[in-house]
Order: sequence, then structure tokens, then C-alpha cells
Amino acid sequence: TVNVSANDPMSLTCGAIIDWNNDGNLDAVIGVDVATEGVEDKYQVMLNVATNSPDSGPSFDVPMYHIGFDELPDPPSCVDGLDTDGWGFVGGTTYGRLHRSDPNRGVGPTLQILGTLEGNKVTTIEVKDLDVDGGDGIVDIMASSGAAKSVYLLQGDEERADGFDDLIALYVDEEITDMLSIDADRDGYVDYLIATPGSGTSLSLL
Repeated sequence: TVNVSANDPMSLTCGAIIDWNNDGNLDAVIGVDVATEGVEDKYQVMLNVATNSPDSGPSFDVPMYHIGFDELPDPPSCVDGLDTDGWGFVGGTTYGRLHRSDPNRGVGPTLQILGTLEGNKVTTIEVKDLDVDGGDGIVDIMASSGAAKSVYLLQGDEERADGFDDLIALYVDEEITDMLSIDADRDGYVDYLIATPGSGTSLSLL
């Protein structure tokens, strides 16, 4: 058991196993919904969670979401990363923002915006090399939004400043609750298994 302590009342919304500092020990990143009005929600990194001495790592405040003149808290709704190589993590929020934090870029605990889903909640995120025949060695990002009934792809591109191409949206016309990338037919191409409980089949394969 790892305790995530804070000065403000809070609830934990999501989590993923990563290797934040590339030391070979498993770490975790946790989405935190802070209950105190006017206080930003955050992602909290916990170090060495598989050892007898876990410790708090850096935390990353999620900026308020602006609708007109209103500032609204935007708690993390999902998060994923890699458990090797100190790659960092990607998180999605209630108001549809995709954030990246890379321990190898920038100074201090900062979040980089990779894209927005027009205010629609991010339902799932998967960080994985999605290219054909086992991948090209560059990490890609797959996300989904049940509210938008869409799947989104950010293809890795090392020549871009943020490391990714522009966001590609695929409308599936069903409310998505979960998603998994696999090579279902073993043809070398990644397929996407999408949970759509409101549809006639409940599961859809792209």
C-alpha cells in the first residue's frame, strides 16, 4: 500500500505504472482530484512503489479550464506511460486536454499540451508503438472519448518539437467505455478493440 498524502481533501481518479527516473525501479503516476475550491487538480508521481520504501516524486498541477470568464477545475480522467526508459507519462482530463510530462525535457514539473478534444472527457489513453510489424521504435498515443464517440491518434514523430504529429480523430458513432490495441488477426497491423456497451455487439474491432 502506498499513501498519497496532501494538505487538501482529495480523491484519486486514475493511475499507471511507469519508470519516471529510469532507475529500473517501478514508479507510479496518480491522477488527483483536489476537493478544495480554487485549487488545481494534479498528477502525482510516486517513486519506487514496488519496494519497501516508496517516496513522493514530483507533482504536476493541471491548469484550470476556461469557459468564457469562468475557471473550472479539470481533474485527470486517465493516464498511461512506459515502465522503462524514463519516458514519462501522458494524461487526459475531464475537459478533454491531453498532457505530456517528459522528465528529459524542460525544467521542473511542467505539463505540455499535446491536443484537446473540444471539451469532451478523455475516457482512455494508451501509450504504445502502434506501427506495422512490431513498430518503428517511436512511441505513439491512442486515446478515446465516450462523450465524443471518437478514437484519437497521436503518431510519434521525433522531428516535431513535441514529439508527435497532429491529432487524428476517428468517429465511431458509439459511446466508448474502454479500448485496447492488439494485433487480433496476426497480420502485422495493429487493430483496436473498443468497448461500446450501448451498441448491439458491445465490442467493436477496428
